Amino acid sequence: MSIPDGAMRWSGSREEFIEFVMIVADFCICSDEKYLAINKQDFFSLCDALGNDLSVFFKVDISPHTCFSDFRKNTTIDNRFTKRIISLMKRLRDDEQFLLFLYEQKIMPSIEYISEETIKWNNAEKIATLLWLYISQR
Repeated sequence: MSIPDGAMRWSGSREEFIEFVMIVADFCICSDEKYLAINKQDFFSLCDALGNDLSVFFKVDISPHTCFSDFRKNTTIDNRFTKRIISLMKRLRDDEQFLLFLYEQKIMPSIEYISEETIKWNNAEKIATLLWLYISQR
């Protein structure tokens, strides 16, 4: 399966892109047993390889730098993107606990809420699938 050119574009800032790449690399490490003992240098090597590919895929302008490694080393990030992701994940965990509480009380959420959550998860799953397909092709 190939992903059409221009199907996905990065709409965040350049700094947020660096954080995004680092989060994806961290997820890759956490989900693959071959990365059980990885050091900081290996982590950044993985980030840089992934960043090179994803910057082309998402058409992120990293100029005046010629590679993701230089871009990452010469760009200051403030971790706002990472903090938003952590906040979102915490909210999703809290929502799940709340839904479990409702279920235990035999209270069902509205069909609108269920539909909205299903659409959100389907979109997230589709984006994640496309990304992993792209990454696995390299």
